[in-house]
Amino acid sequence: MAEAAVVLALGKLVTSFGVSSLRTYLEKEPARLQDLPYTAKHIERELDMIHHFLSQVGTKIYSNKVLEGWIVRVRKVAYCVEDITDEYSYNIALEQEKRLKCDSAHIHLLSYNGSTHAVKGDEIVGMKEDMELLGKWLYPKELDRIVISVWGFGGLGKTTLVRKVYDWEKGLKSFDCYSWITVSHNVNIDAILRQLIQEVSEDQSKVPADLDNMHHGKLNDELKEVLSNKKYLIVLDDVWDTRAFHELSDSLVDDYKRSRIIITTRNNDVASLAQEMYKMELNPLGNDDGFELFRRSMFPQDYIFKRELLIKLWIVEGFVIQRGQSTLEEVADGYFTELIQQSMMQLVENDEIGRVVSCRMHDTVRELALSFSRKERFGLADINLETQKKDDVCRLLVSNFDQVNQLIRSSMDLPHLRTFIAANKVANYQLLCLLISRCKYLAVLELRDSPLDKIPGNIGDLFNLRYLGLRRTSIKSLPRSIKRLCNLETLDLNSTNIKRLPREVAKLKKLRHIFAEQLYDPEEKQLRYFRGVKLPDRAFNLVQLETLQTVEATKKSVKLLKYLPELKLLCVENICRADCATLFSSLSNMNHLYDLVISANDLKEPPDFNSFNPKCTKLEKLTIRGCWDSETFRRPVFCEYGANIKYLTLTFCKNDTDPLPSIASSVPNLIFLSIRKGCWAEDIILRAGWFPQLRTLYLGKLEVKRLFIEEGAIIKLEVMLLLSLTYLKGSLKVWSFLHPSRSSMSRCNTLSSR
Repeated sequence: MAEAAVVLALGKLVTSFGVSSLRTYLEKEPARLQDLPYTAKHIERELDMIHHFLSQVGTKIYSNKVLEGWIVRVRKVAYCVEDITDEYSYNIALEQEKRLKCDSAHIHLLSYNGSTHAVKGDEIVGMKEDMELLGKWLYPKELDRIVISVWGFGGLGKTTLVRKVYDWEKGLKSFDCYSWITVSHNVNIDAILRQLIQEVSEDQSKVPADLDNMHHGKLNDELKEVLSNKKYLIVLDDVWDTRAFHELSDSLVDDYKRSRIIITTRNNDVASLAQEMYKMELNPLGNDDGFELFRRSMFPQDYIFKRELLIKLWIVEGFVIQRGQSTLEEVADGYFTELIQQSMMQLVENDEIGRVVSCRMHDTVRELALSFSRKERFGLADINLETQKKDDVCRLLVSNFDQVNQLIRSSMDLPHLRTFIAANKVANYQLLCLLISRCKYLAVLELRDSPLDKIPGNIGDLFNLRYLGLRRTSIKSLPRSIKRLCNLETLDLNSTNIKRLPREVAKLKKLRHIFAEQLYDPEEKQLRYFRGVKLPDRAFNLVQLETLQTVEATKKSVKLLKYLPELKLLCVENICRADCATLFSSLSNMNHLYDLVISANDLKEPPDFNSFNPKCTKLEKLTIRGCWDSETFRRPVFCEYGANIKYLTLTFCKNDTDPLPSIASSVPNLIFLSIRKGCWAEDIILRAGWFPQLRTLYLGKLEVKRLFIEEGAIIKLEVMLLLSLTYLKGSLKVWSFLHPSRSSMSRCNTLSSR
């Protein structure tokens, strides 16, 4: 198992001193500094050799006292290298900003600390061999059609790899025709056939005018004719089950022209559609690397890990390396899934669309992980700090007041501390002051649930801080020095007393996640039962922001949202209808938006979705709080992209008509549907064929009197919750129970309506 301190120091050297712009900068400095990149390169080579050596010897280190003593010295050097590199990068960034200001140029801070970079040119990190092999598979001797599969966990870069090869071949024009089809979870075979016909047709004027109206059989015949006697390259990206390929296979003719079909998938069954010699499995973590990642972020026994928190901590610590064009979150999510599948973590909860929400460690496995962490001085948790050697501790979790008192008495003698996590509400103001003054290299400071009502004014001295967690504290404001936290990526202010983000937050250009909402009414009696913060005037500088939860809608804030194009999760509350055009116009430019919560300020006026007209969208989760009208689900975003939405929640929806007909036609592929708190027509009917993917249906606090479910409706339903339907008086009629294997479940849950 590789030594963590060496790996992290090595990564810092590569990202900090491997940037060509630093060489340009250093040329302007005294001559003695010009050797710095070469010195750094020498250190990098030394650490790289040590890393490979440690990878070979693994845990044998601990059976050899000489090696163990040597490792202690190497670790200390690696910690010093990491400290110096972080401080150097910070100072270079400051100096660069000063120079740019002096030159009257546009300010553009360079990112030296491992932030996300787009793939340039032919760069695909760690995929060169896979790319070359895939290219060779496109030109074997066989004349017949060959199916190739590229498979593995999400986030490994399957799509990135195949796209690079596909684009290269398309540029060479080595095939007669090309097509790239994204299949995804919800397969519409006829839509795929239409897309194939359009893309592989050489003469677009010959594409049938009635293509959109053709039935399945005619589409099959048309595609066969278009592909006849052609050498084609077709990519079927993100295939989830074999059915999709089998339904398409007959149309993809084989005229012995060396045609190729490439499938990307996470599923081994789908990958097996290819011949064994044409299956490419992208390698995830090895056993050693899996355990290495698993044993890291040291939480208390029986602690419930939230996937979201753990992934963010891994990223800010530098444990996640980018693969191709996959985001760091996507790569980390793949690691997280793998740890569960290797039984290193126990699944606790999935969300409504099947993603992991939380998990826990088995006690025995946790003790094993902590044992290795202590041996390697990686991190400490739940120990007596007075008897522990602390000068090379990088990560520390405290969960009782005795440990806090020990730290205060020792004046926080932890010079290399990078991560500090306080559990069980034990942190106090005195401890926080000591952390800031004595641990200047802190990258992670997690203080959630602690009894804190203020933050020291010198928190800006923590130049290396990347994660600041203040959730469920009593903090009322942030000091102005927060503007100096130039590396901050995550700011968690959920359930604090902060009502407005200070204008200094706008200067944090690496900020990627802001959590800042307050729950005012736990019983959800009011429309505004949760409230967001007001944005500062200059929030448009936060160009890397991906999460904003939650912002209060004002005329100014809805305009500022257009300057946040990278948002993936957005919650906006207190929206008035007059501001909807501006708001949804801003949202239309957010191509990465995945999860959207919209909350109105008035039960009488429905939000106007007419201006929500994106060119493309990844929107899968949508929550609407407030009134809606019969035209809502006929707006452009639902007509064009409604089939992508898997999760829909409607609350406080005052409407006297059955909503299901318009929802079923516009958002047909839901996995989760929740409708709560509203006035409805007396009857709600689920028709045959509606919601074929739906697994959870939740109806609560409605005035419906009769609910009918036709045979053939919601055929995959697993959970039905009917709560507080006081007018339903036994008039529920299920015309046919659902899937036979689930009939007992259906019967049990439908009877819970009162």
